Amino acid sequence: MYSSGPIPMLSYYSQPGVSSGTVQHHRDWEVDVSELDCLILDAKQAILHEQYRRFQELQQEKKWAEAMQQFQTTMSCASDLLNESLGLLERVIEKQRLKSQPPPPSAPPPAL
Repeated sequence: MYSSGPIPMLSYYSQPGVSSGTVQHHRDWEVDVSELDCLILDAKQAILHEQYRRFQELQQEKKWAEAMQQFQTTMSCASDLLNESLGLLERVIEKQRLKSQPPPPSAPPPAL
């Protein structure tokens, strides 16, 4: 019915002891991902992992009604993690888009 293997883990671009991660993107873009963003994603991933572990435990115990309730909770956590990841990706893309846009013609030249 359901795989009993480990839940696939997403990787975020944080490195231990570093205040932010750097992500290499298409066309050699470098984008900083804040430590807070990484912590939020890591926490949501840990919550998802625990919910999935609980779901598997209920399946093994053949507690089907509880397992189905836990499955809904697990899917809700997965959705939350994916939405948070998508939001971060959208912010990174928007930030990069704004960086690559030329300034409007009426704007004064940047001070040197």
